[in-house]
Amino acid sequence: DLHRLIRRQRQMCIRDRSDTSFDIFLEDISPHGEILSTFRYASVGYEKYEIWIMDTCGKNRKQLLDWGKNPRWAFNYTKVIFNGDREHPGIWMMDKKGDDVEKVCLGSLISYSILNNEFLFINEKNQICVYKLETGTIDTIIKKDDWATFPTWNTRGEKILWLKVPEESYPGEMYDSLKLCIYSVKEESLILEKTIKEKPLPTAHIWRLRWQPYGRWIVFEDIYNIW
Repeated sequence: DLHRLIRRQRQMCIRDRSDTSFDIFLEDISPHGEILSTFRYASVGYEKYEIWIMDTCGKNRKQLLDWGKNPRWAFNYTKVIFNGDREHPGIWMMDKKGDDVEKVCLGSLISYSILNNEFLFINEKNQICVYKLETGTIDTIIKKDDWATFPTWNTRGEKILWLKVPEESYPGEMYDSLKLCIYSVKEESLILEKTIKEKPLPTAHIWRLRWQPYGRWIVFEDIYNIW
């Protein structure tokens, strides 16, 4: 159904430009079936993002903002938090109508905790941080390793997880090992660092790492597959 939705949205929304690549990324969904999407337009020397909202059938589409990407639901699904772009650097927030746009902080948004009204992000010093929206305070967790993927966390925001890939890996290569790292926010330390060597393993370029709500499974993508 999601693949059909993406194809339908491409057909309905694609611009009449043969030099432009058009993509839709389904970013987040509320319990009421409201989908947040990033529309991406790209060609040589050009890249533009837009944030849209729609229902699960792909209807009632509305553009919330003509810039920004990676939107996530926040504050009990009444607000949207998202990453800016080159002209609007940092992490931003707006209401679900696309109004009251305000900058929250500098950095790159990774994940949002609905339960705690906190979000995980990477700051300008390449550190993994937690921003508490209710108090406006920032907790610096740990410096991100250059060979680590972007992190994710469990639903309650108690543990942070990331994968570390072999150094000097090249795009398209199959990894010969992965290292799973889990950090406890309460204990302020790594509680698991395990090397995985079982085959098969994904190719380079791991992204969209997600820790499922009940903490049993980790889901991510590489160039070709979902793992």
